[in-house]
Amino acid sequence: MIRRPVLSALLPALFLAFIAAAPLMAPAPAFAQQGHDQQVLVDKAAALVAPMRHDPNFTYSGSLLARAKAIMIVPELSKGGLIVGGQGGAAVLVVRRTDGSWSDPAFYSIGGGTLGLQAGFQQEQTVFFIMSDRALDEWKHDQVKFGGQDGVGVFVVGQENKSNALTQDTADVVAWVHATGAYGGITVEGTSISFDDGATAKYYGQSLTPDQIFSGTGHVPGAGRIRRALAAG
Repeated sequence: MIRRPVLSALLPALFLAFIAAAPLMAPAPAFAQQGHDQQVLVDKAAALVAPMRHDPNFTYSGSLLARAKAIMIVPELSKGGLIVGGQGGAAVLVVRRTDGSWSDPAFYSIGGGTLGLQAGFQQEQTVFFIMSDRALDEWKHDQVKFGGQDGVGVFVVGQENKSNALTQDTADVVAWVHATGAYGGITVEGTSISFDDGATAKYYGQSLTPDQIFSGTGHVPGAGRIRRALAAG
């Protein structure tokens, strides 16, 4: 039997313990559990739009945005290796709809490897402007591998291109890259891009194809952040 003075002393501690444990006992809201990592990626992608717009070496970003068929944003792409190099990251792809607005994002994974004289580590933030229907079709159907595409030209902002005929006005894809670290220069060669159905399903709570997402079949309120960032003047 617990004596009254002892019980009185225990009650405040028991009350505090109950308050601390309440969040663990109560079921978490569905939106707090569903697609948290993917929403973080969407937020990072949205936050990258402003510094990309204000890059003094990329003054024509606004005109590209106005003409782009789609935009892929890679907030963090890691490259590293010694002789044999590798890279990896995650990305979101949004497509311009027929009314001129931007779609909700589909999720993609970035990978690839290279062999040659290389050493070091580099973090990249990349925005791909997809300027042609041909390039967009390859993106949607997991056929993207830079350096191995048939006739799809990629123009990297700030980099001297091998083909003098390739410019930001003629390229199928324009890539803006911001890199930190040392890894033998900025390049997109060897990069492969594929649709991440698992990440997409986690975000939308159901399995969706890229075309279903772009047509508006799935919707998450948090996706509006990247649409607003791209639509901002």
